[in-house]
Amino acid sequence: MRKILLIALASLFILGIIAPGAAASRIKDIARVNGLQGDHLIGYGLVVGLGGTGDGKRTGFTTHSVAGMMEKFGITLNAEEIRMKNVAAVMVTAHLAPGSRAGGQLDVTVSSVGDATSLEGGILLMTPLLRESDGEQYGVAQGPMSIGGYNVEGGEGNSSRKNNSNVGRIPAGATLSRDFPGQYIRDNRVDLMLYSPDFTTASNLANKVNERLGEGLAEARDASRISIWIPKEYAHNSIGFISALENLEVATDRAARVVINERTGTVVVGQHVTIKDVAIAHGNLNVEIKTGMTASQPAPFGQGRSLLVPDVSTNVQDSSGQLAMVEDGNTVEKVAQALNELGVSPRDMISIFQALKAAGALEAELLIM
Repeated sequence: MRKILLIALASLFILGIIAPGAAASRIKDIARVNGLQGDHLIGYGLVVGLGGTGDGKRTGFTTHSVAGMMEKFGITLNAEEIRMKNVAAVMVTAHLAPGSRAGGQLDVTVSSVGDATSLEGGILLMTPLLRESDGEQYGVAQGPMSIGGYNVEGGEGNSSRKNNSNVGRIPAGATLSRDFPGQYIRDNRVDLMLYSPDFTTASNLANKVNERLGEGLAEARDASRISIWIPKEYAHNSIGFISALENLEVATDRAARVVINERTGTVVVGQHVTIKDVAIAHGNLNVEIKTGMTASQPAPFGQGRSLLVPDVSTNVQDSSGQLAMVEDGNTVEKVAQALNELGVSPRDMISIFQALKAAGALEAELLIM
Protein backbone atom coordinates (compact mmCIF):
# COMPACT_ATOMS: atom_id res chain seq x y z
CA MET A 1 0.00 0.00 0.00
CA ARG A 2 2.90 2.34 0.82
CA LYS A 3 4.53 1.76 -2.55
CA ILE A 4 1.26 2.41 -4.38
CA LEU A 5 0.82 5.65 -2.43
CA LEU A 6 4.36 6.87 -3.14
CA ILE A 7 4.16 5.90 -6.82
CA ALA A 8 0.87 7.82 -7.09
CA LEU A 9 2.51 10.84 -5.47
CA ALA A 10 5.44 10.62 -7.87
CA SER A 11 3.05 10.47 -10.84
CA LEU A 12 1.21 13.52 -9.52
CA PHE A 13 4.50 15.42 -9.23
CA ILE A 14 5.50 14.45 -12.79
CA LEU A 15 2.15 15.43 -14.35
CA GLY A 16 1.38 18.57 -12.36
CA ILE A 17 3.85 20.08 -9.98
CA ILE A 18 6.96 19.78 -12.14
CA ALA A 19 5.29 21.10 -15.26
CA PRO A 20 7.58 23.56 -17.09
CA GLY A 21 6.76 27.25 -16.97
CA ALA A 22 4.91 29.36 -14.44
CA ALA A 23 1.21 28.76 -13.89
CA ALA A 24 -1.30 31.48 -14.76
CA SER A 25 -4.02 32.36 -12.25
CA ARG A 26 -6.79 34.92 -12.10
CA ILE A 27 -6.03 37.90 -9.91
CA LYS A 28 -9.16 37.22 -7.83
CA ASP A 29 -7.72 33.80 -6.92
CA ILE A 30 -4.31 35.02 -5.73
CA ALA A 31 -5.09 38.44 -4.22
CA ARG A 32 -7.80 40.36 -2.39
CA VAL A 33 -8.87 43.98 -2.55
CA ASN A 34 -7.60 45.79 0.53
CA GLY A 35 -10.51 47.01 2.65
CA LEU A 36 -12.72 44.05 1.79
CA GLN A 37 -11.24 41.57 4.25
CA GLY A 38 -14.21 41.71 6.63
CA ASP A 39 -14.20 41.77 10.42
CA HIS A 40 -15.19 39.64 13.39
CA LEU A 41 -18.15 39.81 15.76
CA ILE A 42 -18.22 38.40 19.29
CA GLY A 43 -20.74 38.19 22.11
CA TYR A 44 -21.44 36.54 25.46
CA GLY A 45 -24.72 34.72 26.00
CA LEU A 46 -26.64 31.86 27.55
CA VAL A 47 -27.83 28.57 26.09
CA VAL A 48 -30.94 27.10 27.74
CA GLY A 49 -32.95 23.89 27.38
CA LEU A 50 -30.07 21.50 28.01
CA GLY A 51 -30.97 18.10 29.40
CA GLY A 52 -28.90 18.30 32.58
CA THR A 53 -25.63 18.84 30.69
CA GLY A 54 -25.16 22.54 31.46
CA ASP A 55 -22.71 24.33 33.74
CA GLY A 56 -22.22 23.12 37.31
CA LYS A 57 -22.27 25.12 40.52
CA ARG A 58 -18.54 25.86 40.22
CA THR A 59 -19.20 28.09 37.19
CA GLY A 60 -20.21 31.22 39.08
CA PHE A 61 -20.50 33.56 36.11
CA THR A 62 -23.33 31.45 34.70
CA THR A 63 -25.49 31.81 37.80
CA HIS A 64 -24.78 35.56 37.98
CA SER A 65 -25.73 35.88 34.30
CA VAL A 66 -29.01 34.04 34.91
CA ALA A 67 -29.77 36.27 37.91
CA GLY A 68 -29.06 39.41 35.88
CA MET A 69 -31.26 38.19 33.03
CA MET A 70 -34.17 37.40 35.34
CA GLU A 71 -33.97 40.89 36.89
CA LYS A 72 -34.86 42.33 33.49
CA PHE A 73 -38.15 40.46 33.79
CA GLY A 74 -38.81 41.71 37.32
CA ILE A 75 -37.69 38.57 39.11
CA THR A 76 -35.02 38.99 41.79
CA LEU A 77 -32.86 35.95 42.56
CA ASN A 78 -29.84 35.34 44.76
CA ALA A 79 -27.07 34.10 42.49
CA GLU A 80 -25.59 32.02 45.32
CA GLU A 81 -28.81 30.01 45.63
CA ILE A 82 -29.26 29.24 41.93
CA ARG A 83 -28.59 25.59 41.03
CA MET A 84 -29.36 24.61 37.48
CA LYS A 85 -27.90 22.13 35.00
CA ASN A 86 -29.95 23.16 31.98
CA VAL A 87 -28.10 26.45 31.29
CA ALA A 88 -24.59 27.03 29.90
CA ALA A 89 -22.56 30.21 29.40
CA VAL A 90 -21.23 30.54 25.85
CA MET A 91 -19.23 32.80 23.56
CA VAL A 92 -20.82 33.58 20.20
CA THR A 93 -18.64 34.45 17.19
CA ALA A 94 -19.37 35.37 13.57
CA HIS A 95 -17.56 36.73 10.52
CA LEU A 96 -18.77 40.09 9.22
CA ALA A 97 -18.32 40.13 5.45
CA PRO A 98 -17.75 43.44 3.62
CA GLY A 99 -20.83 44.73 1.87
CA SER A 100 -23.14 43.44 4.60
CA ARG A 101 -26.27 45.51 5.16
CA ALA A 102 -28.69 45.99 8.04
CA GLY A 103 -31.25 43.20 8.05
CA GLY A 104 -28.83 40.67 6.61
CA GLN A 105 -28.17 37.36 8.34
CA LEU A 106 -24.94 35.67 9.42
CA ASP A 107 -24.03 32.17 10.55
CA VAL A 108 -22.77 32.07 14.14
CA THR A 109 -20.62 29.63 16.13
CA VAL A 110 -21.50 28.98 19.79
CA SER A 111 -18.79 27.68 22.17
CA SER A 112 -19.11 26.71 25.83
CA VAL A 113 -16.92 28.65 28.30
CA GLY A 114 -17.94 26.80 31.49
CA ASP A 115 -17.92 23.16 32.52
CA ALA A 116 -20.98 22.07 30.53
CA THR A 117 -20.66 18.54 29.18
CA SER A 118 -22.80 19.11 26.08
CA LEU A 119 -24.78 21.83 24.26
CA GLU A 120 -27.00 19.27 22.52
CA GLY A 121 -30.60 20.43 22.17
CA GLY A 122 -29.86 23.93 23.49
CA ILE A 123 -31.31 27.25 22.33
CA LEU A 124 -29.21 30.41 22.36
CA LEU A 125 -30.95 33.35 23.99
CA MET A 126 -30.75 36.84 22.49
CA THR A 127 -27.05 37.77 22.42
CA PRO A 128 -25.67 41.16 21.28
CA LEU A 129 -22.76 40.85 18.84
CA LEU A 130 -19.98 43.44 19.04
CA ARG A 131 -17.40 44.32 16.41
CA GLU A 132 -13.91 43.63 17.70
CA SER A 133 -12.24 46.71 16.25
CA ASP A 134 -14.56 49.39 17.68
CA GLY A 135 -16.71 47.59 20.28
CA GLU A 136 -19.96 48.73 18.61
CA GLN A 137 -22.99 46.43 18.41
CA TYR A 138 -23.64 45.22 14.87
CA GLY A 139 -26.29 42.57 15.38
CA VAL A 140 -28.11 40.09 17.61
CA ALA A 141 -27.91 36.28 17.61
CA GLN A 142 -30.55 33.83 18.78
CA GLY A 143 -31.95 30.41 17.90
CA PRO A 144 -31.62 26.61 18.19
CA MET A 145 -28.20 25.10 17.64
CA SER A 146 -26.86 22.23 15.60
CA ILE A 147 -23.83 20.51 17.12
CA GLY A 148 -23.36 17.55 14.77
CA GLY A 149 -22.51 15.16 17.60
CA TYR A 150 -23.41 13.89 21.06
CA ASN A 151 -21.91 13.12 24.45
CA VAL A 152 -23.75 10.52 26.54
CA GLU A 153 -22.50 9.46 29.97
CA GLY A 154 -23.75 6.52 31.99
CA GLY A 155 -22.96 5.08 35.38
CA GLU A 156 -19.52 3.85 36.47
CA GLY A 157 -17.64 5.95 33.95
CA ASN A 158 -19.38 4.57 30.83
CA SER A 159 -19.72 7.14 28.04
CA SER A 160 -20.21 7.49 24.31
CA ARG A 161 -19.08 10.57 22.39
CA LYS A 162 -19.18 11.71 18.77
CA ASN A 163 -17.42 14.91 17.63
CA ASN A 164 -17.24 17.92 19.96
CA SER A 165 -20.61 18.54 21.59
CA ASN A 166 -19.46 21.73 23.34
CA VAL A 167 -19.39 23.73 20.11
CA GLY A 168 -22.48 24.37 17.99
CA ARG A 169 -23.53 26.38 14.97
CA ILE A 170 -26.66 28.35 14.09
CA PRO A 171 -27.11 28.90 10.34
CA ALA A 172 -28.42 32.44 9.70
CA GLY A 173 -28.58 32.81 13.47
CA ALA A 174 -27.62 36.50 13.63
CA THR A 175 -29.44 39.53 12.21
CA LEU A 176 -27.40 42.66 11.44
CA SER A 177 -28.55 45.98 12.83
CA ARG A 178 -26.21 48.25 10.84
CA ASP A 179 -24.35 48.40 7.52
CA PHE A 180 -20.77 47.36 6.97
CA PRO A 181 -19.93 48.52 3.43
CA GLY A 182 -16.12 48.39 3.69
CA GLN A 183 -13.76 51.01 2.26
CA TYR A 184 -11.76 49.77 -0.71
CA ILE A 185 -11.08 52.98 -2.69
CA ARG A 186 -8.55 55.43 -1.23
CA ASP A 187 -7.07 58.42 -3.06
CA ASN A 188 -8.62 57.19 -6.33
CA ARG A 189 -6.72 53.88 -6.18
CA VAL A 190 -7.29 50.26 -5.30
CA ASP A 191 -4.72 48.22 -3.37
CA LEU A 192 -4.40 44.49 -4.05
CA MET A 193 -2.92 42.23 -1.34
CA LEU A 194 -1.38 38.90 -2.40
CA TYR A 195 -2.45 35.91 -0.31
CA SER A 196 1.12 34.54 -0.63
CA PRO A 197 3.60 37.43 -0.77
CA ASP A 198 6.14 37.04 -3.56
CA PHE A 199 8.20 39.71 -5.37
CA THR A 200 8.07 37.93 -8.73
CA THR A 201 4.30 37.49 -8.64
CA ALA A 202 3.80 41.12 -7.51
CA SER A 203 5.93 42.35 -10.41
CA ASN A 204 4.09 40.11 -12.90
CA LEU A 205 0.73 41.37 -11.63
CA ALA A 206 1.69 45.05 -12.00
CA ASN A 207 3.07 44.44 -15.50
CA LYS A 208 -0.09 42.60 -16.59
CA VAL A 209 -2.36 45.42 -15.37
CA ASN A 210 -0.25 48.04 -17.16
CA GLU A 211 -0.27 45.95 -20.32
CA ARG A 212 -4.02 45.27 -20.43
CA LEU A 213 -5.66 48.26 -18.71
CA GLY A 214 -3.27 51.16 -19.28
CA GLU A 215 0.39 51.99 -18.87
CA GLY A 216 1.43 53.41 -15.53
CA LEU A 217 -1.72 52.37 -13.63
CA ALA A 218 -0.14 49.71 -11.40
CA GLU A 219 2.88 49.78 -9.15
CA ALA A 220 4.19 46.97 -6.92
CA ARG A 221 4.94 48.56 -3.53
CA ASP A 222 6.39 45.41 -1.93
CA ALA A 223 6.08 41.62 -2.06
CA SER A 224 2.39 41.67 -1.09
CA ARG A 225 0.87 45.07 -2.04
CA ILE A 226 0.17 46.39 -5.53
CA SER A 227 -1.37 49.86 -5.90
CA ILE A 228 -3.57 50.45 -8.96
CA TRP A 229 -4.94 53.86 -9.91
CA ILE A 230 -8.45 53.98 -11.35
CA PRO A 231 -8.41 55.37 -14.94
CA LYS A 232 -10.66 58.23 -16.01
CA GLU A 233 -13.00 56.02 -18.03
CA TYR A 234 -13.86 54.12 -14.84
CA ALA A 235 -14.17 57.20 -12.62
CA HIS A 236 -17.89 56.53 -12.06
CA ASN A 237 -17.74 52.76 -12.41
CA SER A 238 -15.28 51.46 -9.83
CA ILE A 239 -17.16 48.15 -9.59
CA GLY A 240 -16.70 47.56 -13.32
CA PHE A 241 -12.98 48.37 -13.04
CA ILE A 242 -12.45 45.92 -10.20
CA SER A 243 -14.39 43.27 -12.13
CA ALA A 244 -12.14 43.75 -15.18
CA LEU A 245 -9.09 43.78 -12.91
CA GLU A 246 -9.75 40.58 -10.95
CA ASN A 247 -10.38 38.49 -14.09
CA LEU A 248 -6.93 39.16 -15.58
CA GLU A 249 -4.65 36.12 -15.62
CA VAL A 250 -1.16 36.50 -14.13
CA ALA A 251 1.85 34.19 -14.13
CA THR A 252 2.48 33.25 -10.48
CA ASP A 253 5.65 32.10 -8.78
CA ARG A 254 6.48 30.91 -5.30
CA ALA A 255 9.45 29.78 -3.24
CA ALA A 256 10.34 26.10 -2.98
CA ARG A 257 8.70 24.80 0.18
CA VAL A 258 8.06 21.56 2.05
CA VAL A 259 5.19 21.67 4.57
CA ILE A 260 4.97 19.08 7.35
CA ASN A 261 2.10 18.44 9.75
CA GLU A 262 3.45 16.15 12.45
CA ARG A 263 0.06 15.74 14.13
CA THR A 264 -1.49 14.08 11.08
CA GLY A 265 1.61 12.74 9.35
CA THR A 266 1.00 14.87 6.24
CA VAL A 267 3.86 15.93 3.94
CA VAL A 268 3.26 18.38 1.07
CA VAL A 269 6.13 19.12 -1.32
CA GLY A 270 5.85 22.22 -3.49
CA GLN A 271 7.22 23.19 -6.86
CA HIS A 272 10.99 23.71 -7.49
CA VAL A 273 12.06 21.56 -4.53
CA THR A 274 15.45 19.98 -5.30
CA ILE A 275 17.85 17.73 -3.40
CA LYS A 276 21.66 17.88 -3.43
CA ASP A 277 23.89 14.79 -3.53
CA VAL A 278 22.98 12.71 -0.48
CA ALA A 279 22.68 9.11 0.70
CA ILE A 280 19.64 8.17 2.83
CA ALA A 281 19.33 5.22 5.21
CA HIS A 282 16.32 4.79 7.45
CA GLY A 283 15.39 2.15 10.03
CA ASN A 284 12.79 1.77 12.74
CA LEU A 285 13.13 0.89 16.42
CA ASN A 286 9.87 -0.43 17.88
CA VAL A 287 9.49 -1.03 21.62
CA GLU A 288 6.29 -2.79 22.77
CA ILE A 289 5.43 -3.28 26.44
CA LYS A 290 2.39 -5.35 27.41
CA THR A 291 0.97 -5.83 30.90
CA GLY A 292 -1.34 -8.73 31.67
CA MET A 293 -2.97 -9.73 34.94
CA THR A 294 -2.68 -13.24 36.41
CA ALA A 295 -4.33 -14.65 39.54
CA SER A 296 -2.23 -15.85 42.50
CA GLN A 297 -4.12 -18.42 44.55
CA PRO A 298 -3.23 -19.37 48.18
CA ALA A 299 -2.55 -22.97 49.21
CA PRO A 300 -5.61 -25.07 50.11
CA PHE A 301 -6.87 -24.33 53.63
CA GLY A 302 -4.24 -21.57 53.89
CA GLN A 303 -4.71 -18.20 55.50
CA GLY A 304 -3.90 -16.19 52.35
CA ARG A 305 -6.25 -14.63 49.81
CA SER A 306 -6.38 -14.44 46.01
CA LEU A 307 -4.42 -11.60 44.42
CA LEU A 308 -4.05 -10.18 40.91
CA VAL A 309 -0.38 -10.06 39.88
CA PRO A 310 0.78 -8.00 36.86
CA ASP A 311 2.68 -9.93 34.18
CA VAL A 312 4.85 -7.54 32.13
CA SER A 313 6.39 -8.58 28.78
CA THR A 314 8.70 -6.45 26.62
CA ASN A 315 9.38 -6.86 22.88
CA VAL A 316 12.03 -4.81 21.02
CA GLN A 317 12.36 -4.88 17.22
CA ASP A 318 15.07 -3.01 15.35
CA SER A 319 14.51 -3.10 11.58
CA SER A 320 17.58 -2.77 9.38
CA GLY A 321 17.72 0.30 7.15
CA GLN A 322 18.61 0.29 3.47
CA LEU A 323 20.84 2.89 1.81
CA ALA A 324 19.43 4.83 -1.14
CA MET A 325 21.35 7.36 -3.22
CA VAL A 326 19.85 10.68 -4.36
CA GLU A 327 21.91 12.51 -6.95
CA ASP A 328 22.53 16.24 -7.07
CA GLY A 329 19.79 18.38 -8.63
CA ASN A 330 17.05 15.77 -8.49
CA THR A 331 13.48 16.97 -8.08
CA VAL A 332 10.52 15.55 -6.22
CA GLU A 333 10.13 12.67 -8.67
CA LYS A 334 13.55 11.22 -7.80
CA VAL A 335 13.07 11.89 -4.11
CA ALA A 336 9.78 9.96 -4.17
CA GLN A 337 11.48 7.08 -5.97
CA ALA A 338 14.30 6.99 -3.41
CA LEU A 339 11.86 7.01 -0.49
CA ASN A 340 9.83 4.32 -2.22
CA GLU A 341 12.94 2.13 -2.34
CA LEU A 342 13.29 2.56 1.42
CA GLY A 343 9.61 1.64 1.91
CA VAL A 344 9.01 4.55 4.29
CA SER A 345 5.64 5.70 5.62
CA PRO A 346 4.47 9.35 5.57
CA ARG A 347 5.54 9.76 9.21
CA ASP A 348 8.99 8.40 8.36
CA MET A 349 9.17 10.92 5.51
CA ILE A 350 8.79 13.71 8.06
CA SER A 351 11.96 12.61 9.85
CA ILE A 352 13.81 12.18 6.55
CA PHE A 353 12.96 15.68 5.28
CA GLN A 354 14.00 17.18 8.61
CA ALA A 355 17.32 15.33 8.39
CA LEU A 356 17.82 16.45 4.76
CA LYS A 357 17.31 20.07 5.83
CA ALA A 358 19.73 19.71 8.73
CA ALA A 359 22.32 18.21 6.36
CA GLY A 360 21.97 21.14 3.95
CA ALA A 361 20.80 18.85 1.15
CA LEU A 362 17.20 20.13 0.91
CA GLU A 363 17.01 23.26 -1.24
CA ALA A 364 13.64 24.45 0.04
CA GLU A 365 12.02 26.11 3.02
CA LEU A 366 10.87 23.59 5.61
CA LEU A 367 7.67 24.54 7.44
CA ILE A 368 6.43 22.46 10.39
CA MET A 369 2.80 22.98 11.37
